Amino acid sequence: MSRGMFNFFGRCDYPQPQPAPMYEIKPPPYLPMPMSPNTTTTVTTTAPEVREQPPPSQNELPAVWDLVLQDMAARDKLGQERYGTRLQPHNGRDMLRDALEEALDMVVYLRGAIYERDGK
Repeated sequence: MSRGMFNFFGRCDYPQPQPAPMYEIKPPPYLPMPMSPNTTTTVTTTAPEVREQPPPSQNELPAVWDLVLQDMAARDKLGQERYGTRLQPHNGRDMLRDALEEALDMVVYLRGAIYERDGK
C-alpha cells in the first residue's frame, strides 16, 4: 500500500518503507586495501525511520525559496570573485562529475545530521 504525496512536479506515490537491502561492496581499485582484489564484503544497512509529518503551517519567518535564491546569488558572486568568471557551460570542467561529487558530499552531511538528531 502506498501513501499519496504531492510534490513540486505533481502527484507522486511513494511506496511504504521496506527493509534495507543487502549490498555487496567491492573496494575501488585505486584504494590500497589489505585484501585481495577479488574479495567482497557484505554490508547490512538500516534505513532511517520514516516519520509521518503534518502539513506545513504558515508563520512569520522568511520563505525558504527566498533564502535559497539569496544563497544562490551569493554563491554566484563568490564563484565570479574566486575564478574570475561565472559558471558557464563548456568551461573545460566535467559538470556531471562536479555535481556528483557535490551531491555525494551533501548526502554524507545529511546522513550525519540525521544521526546527530536521532542517534541512529
